[in-house]
Amino acid sequence: MKGENKYEKIRGSIQENFSRRGNLTELIRESAKTAVTKPCVFLSHISSDKKAVLEIGEYFSEAGVDYYLDIDDPVLQQAVSDKNHELITECIEVGINKSTHLLSIISEKTQDSWWVPYEIGYAKKGNREIAVLELKHAYAPSYLKIVPNLSGIDDLNDYIRKVIETQTKQVNFSGNSRYMTVLEGVLRANALKGSYDQTNPLTPYLRA
Repeated sequence: MKGENKYEKIRGSIQENFSRRGNLTELIRESAKTAVTKPCVFLSHISSDKKAVLEIGEYFSEAGVDYYLDIDDPVLQQAVSDKNHELITECIEVGINKSTHLLSIISEKTQDSWWVPYEIGYAKKGNREIAVLELKHAYAPSYLKIVPNLSGIDDLNDYIRKVIETQTKQVNFSGNSRYMTVLEGVLRANALKGSYDQTNPLTPYLRA
């Protein structure tokens, strides 16, 4: 089973609550209280890195790991178009609340983004697991050196395996369907392509 981009389910929740109550603050509070039963990685990024981040999201999916990527979320894009700052902020906060991890994907362009630092700060406040993935030619700033820094494909593969290990610790190994899902995830993670595999789709974006 592939991992899912969770923005679709979160989007539906936002639309339903917004049309019914018109009060997204309540939705934020509710989402923060909701337990996340399966690891989900929020992919924080600047929009100009869209192509690389889409490939990284698909890489997570192939490994069986859920992720949150808001690039194609029409609710958020409409909020941006309408300059609805409240809705933009709350869409992002719901996504982080529904995630267990935040991976900040940084490039030389990330310093031009106000949102990436905000997402990192909000995730830290919510006690999410935070890590940084450096694209080629990018290096994390000083304040991000205190979290795990991933500087290449092999580092990312190790990170994905650790995310899957998080799930194995949550499962009662009794032969049920959740166990089988975790086992499939472990097998997928073990099959990830290394840095020297020229067929790895992330080779154009990450260091070897």
